[in-house]
This record gives sequence, C-alpha cells and structure tokens, in this order.
Amino acid sequence: MWWFISISNWLLVGLFVGFIFSTVSLGVLYSVNVGGFGYIVGDCILLDSCGFILGLLTLMIWLVLWVMGVSNFFISLSVFSALLSYVSVNSLVFWFFYELSIISALLLLVKDSPYPERYCASWYFGGYIILSGVPLLLCILIVSFFEGTVSFLGWNISNYNMVFWLMCLMFMTKVPVPPFHVWLPLVHAEASSPVSIILSGYIMKLGVLGVIRFGGGVFNSDLLLGVVVWLCIFGLLFVLSSYIECDAKRWLAMLSLFHILVAVLLLSFGTGDYDLVSLLYCFGHGVAAASAFLAIWWGYSYIGSRDWYMLSCVLGGVLGVQLLIGLMFLCVAGFPPTLQFISELLVVVSLSGVSDYVMLFVVSFFLFGGSLLVFVIFGMVLVSSGVFGSICYLGLDKCLMGVLFMSVFGVLSGFLL
Repeated sequence: MWWFISISNWLLVGLFVGFIFSTVSLGVLYSVNVGGFGYIVGDCILLDSCGFILGLLTLMIWLVLWVMGVSNFFISLSVFSALLSYVSVNSLVFWFFYELSIISALLLLVKDSPYPERYCASWYFGGYIILSGVPLLLCILIVSFFEGTVSFLGWNISNYNMVFWLMCLMFMTKVPVPPFHVWLPLVHAEASSPVSIILSGYIMKLGVLGVIRFGGGVFNSDLLLGVVVWLCIFGLLFVLSSYIECDAKRWLAMLSLFHILVAVLLLSFGTGDYDLVSLLYCFGHGVAAASAFLAIWWGYSYIGSRDWYMLSCVLGGVLGVQLLIGLMFLCVAGFPPTLQFISELLVVVSLSGVSDYVMLFVVSFFLFGGSLLVFVIFGMVLVSSGVFGSICYLGLDKCLMGVLFMSVFGVLSGFLL
C-alpha cells in the first residue's frame, strides 16, 4: 500500500507543478522577448523567457535528484552555475558559470562513476571543454574590447559577423551537433546515472542558450535549406546507430543527439518566435531524457545490466510499472500532447509554405520517423515475460517516483500550453 500512496503523492505533485508552469508561462513567455531584452535588474541580471524555461527545467531535475538523496556538492554546484548563466548579462560572468556548470559534471564523472573506463571518458569530456571553451573566451574578449563593454546586450553583431559565427560554432559543440558529438555516447556509457541525467537534462541545452544569447542575429532564413539537408543526413545516421545499439544508456544518448537536432533546426529560422519554440522543445527534451535515464538507472540497480533485453524483463514485470514506463516512452518519443510534438508540428507547418514537397516529406520523416525507434523498445517491454515481476512490485522506490513526476510534468505541460 505504501507504494500506491507514494505514486499518488508524486502524481499530485506532477499535476500541481505542471499546472503552475503552464499558467505562469502563458503570462511570461509571450510578454518578454526571448532574444534577450526582457526585464533587466541592476544592469547585471536578465529575466526573460529563456532563463525562465531553462531555470525551471534545471531546478526540477535538481529537485528530483535531491528527493532521491543523490544531489551532492558537485550536482548542486553545476545547477547553481547553470542558473547564474541563465540570468547573467555580463559575457565574462556568463562564460565562467557556463563552463563551471560543465566542469562540475566532469569532476562528478571522475569521482562517482563505477566503471573502469571513466578516466578515458573524462579525457574526451575534458578535451571537449577545453577545445570549445578557450576559443569562446577569446571571442568574448575580442568583442568586449572593441565594443567597450562586457554586456552582450550592447554588442553590434553586424560589426563582427565572422567572430559571432565562430562563437555560434563553439556553442554548437556544446549541444553537441555533428561532427562534434562523438564524445557524448562514450561519456554516457561510462558516467554514473546522475551525471547522465544532468548531461541530457540541462547541460546539452547550454549550447542552445549560448546561440540565442550571442548569435541570435546571425541566423537567418537563407540558411534553412542547408541546415535541413545536413540535419536529415546526420539524423538518419543517429537513428541507424540506435537500431543496432543494445546498451540502454548509449541508445538513449544517440536518440538524444537525434532529437536535439530539432532545436537546432528551429534556431535556423532566425526569428525570436522560433527561438522560443526551440526552448520549449529543449524543455520537453530535457524532461523526457531525464525520466528515461531514471528508469534505466532503476532497472540497472536490480539486474546489474544495461542490455535492453534484460531491462525489458524488469521494466515489463508488473502492469503498474508497464504503465509508468509507457508514459515515459511516450515523452521520449514526442507523442502528443508533449512539447516536442507541438514543436515538430510547427516546423512542418512552417515548411509547408516553401512549396518544396520533397523537402517537406524528408523533414516530416526526419521529425516523426525517429520516434518509431522508441516504440520498438516499448514493444519489447510490453511483451516481456516479466521474470523479475516480484522484484518490480516491491521496488517502487523514489527512482520510479521521479520517473512518474518527470513524465506527468512533461505531458501535462505540453497539453496545457
């Protein structure tokens, strides 16, 4: 009976917070400019819809980890640094806390990972931080020197077009987009589950934040066709890689890389409205990825394996768990009425005016075809024999409660918005 009461409590919390987010955001998201001219407090703090969406996502992930008892110093430092980067107007302060949030995840990878290859993964992760962070700092210093201010709100992008393009490239490596993505599946495979949760939850979104803050005026609609072609090509490669991947964490990492490309596609439209939709997509993506890593973590804690066949026996052992995992898979797949589905539908509707039906078909297949992979795994869970059924029934702990909270939150927010 205790687990039924726990589920009811988490369900009520998810419904309440989802309702609060949806109602408050209706008044906030469309009353401020997502491009960076919202409410400025003391010439150093920027309160806009960008910080509101990403801040809520980050705090929600931290809250779930804190309730589970795994929110240590490095996770709290990463969350605190990310929150400061969301609201900072000073470009140097932004860069410092931006990088500190990622470095905290690197330190946590080395400290808490139980896998022997964590040091190799940390070299990949550290190299990615240095190779993208140092050039980004140099670009910020150059523009700040010539503009005479460290506030990015006072910068004239047209005067340093190539520098801002380089900055956008550095931020894209933070997302990451191809061909800078090779480190992410390796890091996820060797990282502890809390690191994977914060990586896919909000750290991947820091790159999108940087593009909006610093390079929003660089993108324009002329880039759209080229971006669509390359995203579809690489997205197909990610989907094919996911189909042959048995390791659940690597599978989810490849799927996250595929889905986050949609946010980049939305940024390529080059308008503030689409930037807002991109952030909403990032919010839904972060909630779905975090809930999926929580479910994988829970299954791994019982059988000591991340193989999908073994995990499906645990995740499909009891009807109640199947329903919970099914809700999680619907969020990952971007099934209506999630925020991902609404964002993808807007992309298709917007491209329908291009009158290029071949491109429209390719984009539609790219956006919605990748979700079929999620239902393949979900089908495996549904038809599993459930040999670990008793363990599943007795194991409804805080980890599964976190999955329920995140999934309900993601679905309800999309429905009300």
